[in-house]
Amino acid sequence: MTPTFTIHNEADAATAVLDRVDRLLNLAAPLAERHSSLSLPEEIAVRLVHPDGFVDLMAEHAEAGARRAADDFGAGSPEQAAVLGQIEIGRNALGGMAARMWPGVRGAVALRLDGSLELVVVPAALASTRATDRNLVGAFTHELVHTSQLLVWPAMPWTHVISGVRLQVAGLPQDQLVAAQPVYEGHAQWVQRRAMVEYCGQASVGRIDGEPEVSLLWSLGQNMHEGRKSPYDLGEGLVTALHDLGGHDLVLHLLTHPDQLPTMGDITGTDPAILAKAYATTAAG
Repeated sequence: MTPTFTIHNEADAATAVLDRVDRLLNLAAPLAERHSSLSLPEEIAVRLVHPDGFVDLMAEHAEAGARRAADDFGAGSPEQAAVLGQIEIGRNALGGMAARMWPGVRGAVALRLDGSLELVVVPAALASTRATDRNLVGAFTHELVHTSQLLVWPAMPWTHVISGVRLQVAGLPQDQLVAAQPVYEGHAQWVQRRAMVEYCGQASVGRIDGEPEVSLLWSLGQNMHEGRKSPYDLGEGLVTALHDLGGHDLVLHLLTHPDQLPTMGDITGTDPAILAKAYATTAAG
């Protein structure tokens, strides 16, 4: 079922932009559901913002995740104190990244302090990326998958915070951090790629032949993963291997059992096919 999209136009975008976003979201929604085998929420808020508004929302996203993670620890515990003590650092870090990256962001999701999850679009970034309808259907499919993931994995946006603080307090190495971001981003990218095959016959999640070259502004906002493999690609490799081994059921098990997530050390240092086989054994147990 296609969700009801409520668009909040805080970017003073023209009617043509609003109509385009609404039209492409409604094209992306069934693709997201079909290729993820997950249901979308019945209603989704979509917020169109200026770049400064995007930065503010990403800072709020960081704080909201930290506060929800703190609630998972006992009152007055070292873990809770550690989370609360890092809120401002997290806000500044994600807000700073958003300020650098917004020209290349065709869509994002933001966790609000009230616990809701919103889809965020920056019209100025759509101009910067020279986004075609195909680009945006793919990007919107990816972001809509995140809203589906949240329904089956409610702690998804702050799972990495919980894991990171536990490691910090216990003095354990960071390669033991659970690979939450690679899993949810890799899964969304995997779905996006499959959706693009249906939509246009090509699996690319980036530019394809015949589409406009991106602007210099877009290029300056990229390369955040330069010199290392993207978490998106790492996670997509695992999801692909899991699907090849056990279909959507095994992929769904990964999303619904965060206590069984691989670590960053596992996902960066193990062949995806080998890791998938090991995970399937764990899931069966």
